[in-house]
Amino acid sequence: MAEVFISYSRKDKEFVRRLDEALKRREREAWVDWEGIRPTEEFMQAIYGAIEGADTFIFVLTPDSVTSVVCGREIAHAVSHNKRIVPLVARDVNAEAVPEALAKLNWIFCRDSDDFEQATATLITALDTDLDWLRAHTRLLTRAVEWEAKGRNASFVLRGDDLREAERWLTEAGANKERQPTALQTAYIIASRKTAAKRQRITLGAVSFGLVVAVILAVVALFARQEAVKQRDIAVTQQKISASRELAATSQTQLQIDPELSVLLGIEAAQRWPTAEAESALRQAVLGSQLLRVLGSHEENVRNVCFSPDGKYLLTTGNKKGARLWYPATGEEIAEIQEEKGFRSASFGPDGKSIVLVSFSGTLRLCDTSTGRMIKDVNDPNAPAMSASFASDGVVVASAAGSVGRVWQMNSRKTLCELRGHQDRISSAVLSPDAAWVFTQGKDNTARLWETATGRNVSTWNSQENQGWGGVFSPDGTLLVHGAPDYTAVIRNVATGKMISELRGHNGGIKHYEFSRDNKFVVTASFDGAARVWEVATGRMVVEVRGFRGLVAYASFSPDGKFVVTSDSDNAARIWQLATGDAIAVLRAPDTFNSAIFSPDGASVVSGGGKGARVWRVPRRLELRGHTDILWHVAWSPDGGSIVTAARDTVPRVWDAATGKQLSELHGHTGAVWGAVFSPDGKRILTASSDHSARVWNASTGECLHVLAGHTDEVGSAAFSPDGLLAVTTSRDKTARFWNATSGACVHELRGHTDGVLFAAFSPDGKLIATAGLDPTARLWDAATGKPVAELKGHGKGINGIAFSPNGKLLVTASEDQTARVWDISSAQATAVLRGYNDGVVSAVFSPDSRLVLTASHYSNPLIFDAERGQELIALRGHSGELTSATFSQDGRFVLTSADDQKAIVWDPATGNQVMQLRGFQRGVATAAFSPNGKMIVTAGWDPADRPPIYSSAQIVSAEVCCPLDELLALASRRVTRSLTGAERVIYLHEPAGQSESDKPSQGVSR
Repeated sequence: MAEVFISYSRKDKEFVRRLDEALKRREREAWVDWEGIRPTEEFMQAIYGAIEGADTFIFVLTPDSVTSVVCGREIAHAVSHNKRIVPLVARDVNAEAVPEALAKLNWIFCRDSDDFEQATATLITALDTDLDWLRAHTRLLTRAVEWEAKGRNASFVLRGDDLREAERWLTEAGANKERQPTALQTAYIIASRKTAAKRQRITLGAVSFGLVVAVILAVVALFARQEAVKQRDIAVTQQKISASRELAATSQTQLQIDPELSVLLGIEAAQRWPTAEAESALRQAVLGSQLLRVLGSHEENVRNVCFSPDGKYLLTTGNKKGARLWYPATGEEIAEIQEEKGFRSASFGPDGKSIVLVSFSGTLRLCDTSTGRMIKDVNDPNAPAMSASFASDGVVVASAAGSVGRVWQMNSRKTLCELRGHQDRISSAVLSPDAAWVFTQGKDNTARLWETATGRNVSTWNSQENQGWGGVFSPDGTLLVHGAPDYTAVIRNVATGKMISELRGHNGGIKHYEFSRDNKFVVTASFDGAARVWEVATGRMVVEVRGFRGLVAYASFSPDGKFVVTSDSDNAARIWQLATGDAIAVLRAPDTFNSAIFSPDGASVVSGGGKGARVWRVPRRLELRGHTDILWHVAWSPDGGSIVTAARDTVPRVWDAATGKQLSELHGHTGAVWGAVFSPDGKRILTASSDHSARVWNASTGECLHVLAGHTDEVGSAAFSPDGLLAVTTSRDKTARFWNATSGACVHELRGHTDGVLFAAFSPDGKLIATAGLDPTARLWDAATGKPVAELKGHGKGINGIAFSPNGKLLVTASEDQTARVWDISSAQATAVLRGYNDGVVSAVFSPDSRLVLTASHYSNPLIFDAERGQELIALRGHSGELTSATFSQDGRFVLTSADDQKAIVWDPATGNQVMQLRGFQRGVATAAFSPNGKMIVTAGWDPADRPPIYSSAQIVSAEVCCPLDELLALASRRVTRSLTGAERVIYLHEPAGQSESDKPSQGVSR
């Protein structure tokens, strides 16, 4: 049997041949599928046997292998049998597309730009590491699989030294998390021991005598039976765990191919057994699947989709077989409008009550929207229609016969004007939305703009047909964008025909154009794999979005102009945030994507493809815009209904968390506002400012209730007591002050620090106040008297953060001396020093159960420590910039961090795995916070001043996947639109094939 199994995409065959030869030179035998036999179940069993018999599983990482169905099944089988997996990078691959089972491992790079011999040497070292244990794993797995295949026949069990060695191997495996036996291996060893025990009992029965022996045997049998039942239950549990992990791995491989299938497999994995792998896979699948419903199936591609103005109706058209009318909210089909040659274009009337369709044969149809019933059918075989628009007095049509065009009314067939000037056949004619203008292109290599009321040729210019795909009018009909030489486009003023701007930058032909609703921007989709947004007035490129493997077929603005949806040849549509150029959602399906548009309310996207149309949810993202300078602080109200933001612009703002609407502005401060917090009852807000004051505000009205004046330098922080009756403020004037929050009167001045005081916190019972700042000490004060209780010494530099444990027994401080310290409140002594950084620690907080401490430094990974022992448990690896915040969710199940690397990340603190990434600010994320119920996240950040439409803002996004597994399963079940098919159950759940054709597994899936 080969020592190594190599999993790869057929497109990387030459690389794998070179790798195989290099391994042979080093006397390593590899199992490689060279023949490309179709992956029937029989062949897959042969592959599975080869994986089981190999000591190491090598996966050749390339963009093609991570999307291969067969490779995905091979990975899942290797994971389920706990095989050592070595990822070998042959071509650069998007890390986000790599299954977690591979992503979490160390990669060996063997690309064209890397040293092949050095990479091979590194691979050999990996293959030889812990080789004895690996060979024992393979040997036991091979024998266990044979035992299983023989119906667990006792004649195939281990005996004597083999059994003792296997039991020793199993014990060693349990002591090392990197060495994990499979459920089958465990069951096999247990069954072998039971068989050996049975033989011993038979021998004892043969030589024993009398009732005493019988009693002893009965007792032994009882205990043996109990042990057998126990071991059987363990084996069953291990089998369920193994199946769960295999399904979880398979779910991850499907995420970049068919997210809905990924969700279905994640559900199955979690239902088999609630493993950490299953929960993680299901959470990622739910995040990646945005499908709401599938709208039937056309016999050919759905090329175009369009909504009625109110969004109640949806029309889909294909190349042939006509169009279909739908209720997009329910997926119900209203009517099919048949047309053998298909429809060139279709549009709803301004009132949404009728539709006009232009077929490729030149026939016009006017249909009722509510029923699809044809109202009027017009055909002029001598001058086929090319375009139609709704004017104030009915439908206006543009048609052409040879080099002469004609604009006429559909109802009366009255000619409005003739278009004379082209010297050869007119190939296309496009009417403006109000039918006041028409744009034509001809075989004479000219394009012309006409006024339909008079037939006046407004402008003419040279235009090769291959320079661009026609022209598009702006929504109000005042502007036109069209293709031009050298992959450029031109924007013209329709009334004068004069060029306004030229759009230069694409490296391939432009396939689609569209104006934003306010006429300020144009988006272009190109064969060069990019979509670009341009400023109409100047022709300046505002943002370019990429991420495609080929052409971008379509690009369309959201109704508010903040987002663009693109469809491309990578079997995906993507939703982009224009402020940053980041993709906020990738809409994937095992289908082509020809077009994609937003619904009129912007809440959903509809795409057209080879297997019909699909409706997708748009991830909810509310923007809180209004601040005019850098925003650095956000806080939720206790009920999660409101948010307060603080910025350098001196005016805190209060927002409705459900709608993003601004509720009030808090005017009064004359300097930057460093922080703002709600009172425990949510009725008041406390702010701290560089103007030497703090203020108490009415949260509902924005009225200033009290000015807390008295400090002689910047007030850096302010906090309410747990009962909301008191407040504490800190200042660079080296003092903290204690206030009556109801009257605004200063109760105590806390003196003792030798430098600025930056932070203060109340103990959970409100009896103590802790303060810290630029000097290296923290201090405890009696909240009732203002007298000092203790001075906490030990840090070598200033303190950047301070927090009580929720149980009130401990305090943690974060210092610029590269450490954090945990202090016992009763003794005022440090119980643990938390080390692990090479730079200052900027924050430290306890988990809600007081057992963990989360720390963050300037540029290192956030770390999680055991609060009692001070032991580092997990490093959260993923940020690449300066950290700006780190916090636990209120239930302690998740951690949220932010940094100036443009990301906020949600983590699972138990595993250190990323749960979700949030992007949205080009310059960085200043802070991030969970809502009280953990279902929403607010982030704050800023973008360059020259990048519209925002400068500094906050965003509210959904965190509904940050929930317990039972809630996640319920959410996933609501998200899917179908169940596993019979074929999928055979392939992924290994169920027996049914009798019907539909139940047979898929054949011939290519790598």
